[in-house]
Amino acid sequence: QIDAYKASHATADSAPAEAAPAATELEATPEEAAKAALAIQNQMRVKEAKAAVAEQRVVNSIGNDIATKVTVEVQKRLNSFEFTQMCQEEFKKADANGDGALVVTELLPAMNAIKEREAPGPTIPLETADAALAEFDTDKSGAIEYEEFPMLVKVLILALNIDRHVVEVGKYWLAAEAARKDLEASGKGFEGTMP
Repeated sequence: QIDAYKASHATADSAPAEAAPAATELEATPEEAAKAALAIQNQMRVKEAKAAVAEQRVVNSIGNDIATKVTVEVQKRLNSFEFTQMCQEEFKKADANGDGALVVTELLPAMNAIKEREAPGPTIPLETADAALAEFDTDKSGAIEYEEFPMLVKVLILALNIDRHVVEVGKYWLAAEAARKDLEASGKGFEGTMP
């Protein structure tokens, strides 16, 4: 009995060393690995779906704001010859070196001049102009060429009218424009015009 008691209460020092588990005992079986991978993929899909839903809510909210807060007068002005002329004039004023492209240091004063005309108040910070340049520089040249400028101005005016960040409205606008072009290219057409 004493030997049995000693054996059951032996200390770690006195216990015989147990062999380490074999590597195969620590590894998952192929079925377990497949289940774990599937669970991770499902978690990622859920996260992606939640992010897509949140993004769609923002898009819907921006579209609703444009539809309900932008007056008919502003919409007409954004599609007028006067708007095109104003864009040309502002672009020429801002293009300090005359190279036909606005880098961020040229873009910022142009955006602030338009902002001041539309909604006097605090100026647009450099970070916003930099983000707008990145969003609207569709050819990724590192500058806004004249072909890109009217869209940026239009989105800036819309953003000011609905009290949203220009880049947030820009993402919405560029996606809407791409969808419109896809519809036109498919032959299904697009009725009406966007502001």
